[in-house]
Amino acid sequence: MYAFKKFKCPDYNSNLGLFLSAIILLKPSFADNINGESFPSNFIFGASTSAYQIEGAWNEDGKGEGVWDHITHVSNISIADRSSGDVACDSYHKVDEDIAMLKHLGVDYYRFSIAWSRIVPNGNVSQGVNLPGVMYYLRLLEKLERENISAMVTIFHYDLPQALSFPTMFIDENYNSLYVDYARLAFLLFGNKVKYWITFNEPQGVCTSFLEKYSTKPGTDSYTCTHNIIKCHAMTYWMYDSDFRDDQKGQVGIVLNTNWDEPASQDAKDIEAAKRKLLFEVGWYAHPLVFGDYPDEMKTRIRLYTFPWESSRLPKFTDEEKSLIKGTLDFIGLNHYSTSLVSDAPDPGLFRTYEKDLGILKTYDPSWEKTSLDWFYVVPFGLRKILNWLDETYKVPIIITENGYVEDGSPFLDDDRRINYYQTYLSNVLDAIYIDHVNVIGYFTWSLMDNWEWTSGYTQKFGLYYVNFSSPTRDRLPKKSVAYYKKVLKTRRLV
Repeated sequence: MYAFKKFKCPDYNSNLGLFLSAIILLKPSFADNINGESFPSNFIFGASTSAYQIEGAWNEDGKGEGVWDHITHVSNISIADRSSGDVACDSYHKVDEDIAMLKHLGVDYYRFSIAWSRIVPNGNVSQGVNLPGVMYYLRLLEKLERENISAMVTIFHYDLPQALSFPTMFIDENYNSLYVDYARLAFLLFGNKVKYWITFNEPQGVCTSFLEKYSTKPGTDSYTCTHNIIKCHAMTYWMYDSDFRDDQKGQVGIVLNTNWDEPASQDAKDIEAAKRKLLFEVGWYAHPLVFGDYPDEMKTRIRLYTFPWESSRLPKFTDEEKSLIKGTLDFIGLNHYSTSLVSDAPDPGLFRTYEKDLGILKTYDPSWEKTSLDWFYVVPFGLRKILNWLDETYKVPIIITENGYVEDGSPFLDDDRRINYYQTYLSNVLDAIYIDHVNVIGYFTWSLMDNWEWTSGYTQKFGLYYVNFSSPTRDRLPKKSVAYYKKVLKTRRLV
């Protein structure tokens, strides 16, 4: 299998152009060379979901309209099958069934998210809290506790209350306090039953994937959005630290998503482009939260492509803000699925977007196994490489909060490719732990069951459990991968 030479990552302000070549590939990885070590006794296993993707009950029991409710009802042209999460997996009415699946798997943790508009319909805590929504999450947490399953809770997983107006929230700093008030409410209501808190899931998806499409200032608003999310996270972290940590004993982190980015060639420009991709994607958030400021690479490059008479499109943190944001991660959550080949792209001109500032081209090795999504290839060594990079760059405990295999639903129960994916990717996690000494402390599969996959609707399936979305009862059936994942969790080994 791929053998890695442990390396010392250079200081993040120095030239990182050689950092990719510091990982030495000795021989190719095959499924029959699976790491035979046991996972550490304190390593946690779980399964992940998110509120809008599974709960349904979009307008029941006082829930307010969320941004995805609005999008799918008003203009669902961007959804592959024109569907919505109005019912989804109907988890709002199927708590016992969901927990039975988790119990059968034998997970240590269940990662789920709170729908902001279910407990605060208008998004503003001062305007009222919805008791039925609160009771739903309390019942879920109590039932998990009864089955000895711990909770990891995401405070914000894309589902902003529509009342806050998505294009404004996270661009107007005056709205930051609304998020912090909502987070405080979550700590007050649920904190004594939650061990890990995630402030934001994949904030880059909010600030680039969404705003780059819908904003009138895509090369500016995306940076302002991130700037405010980072400050929201930091204010929430210190609020938890001062008011709740002593009693609740929880940890607070953020979830960042990234592929591994392999240089498409040994050309210096391609090596630099692959490094730049990581810094613009992960470093954009992790650098400020660990070191107190954006990566120098980002600051220099965005300044380069800004008119001389304008201030940089990348906002600056004040000295006070740098002190506020620095050191506000108890852990980094990593959502990782695939790997791409990255090469440098010629600059396309003055009209700026985040993608133009990034300046890369992505391709894929034709020998890699392709899935039903055009960006998703099975490349197990990529997980090991990104774990190494995160560990060396930030030296913060890592929890893999999402990792899993996608298919279009055929075959729907005999998912051998998913089993192979779990086995080979988890083998690389073991290599990272035992060979590279990476501080990775947990693994969560995406996802517990098939669900509504954002713009893919119901066309793409990530679940361990099949859900019959044609049935009003949303029947669940275990796929073949359930038995495999259950055995891994029981034996703590892959073979």
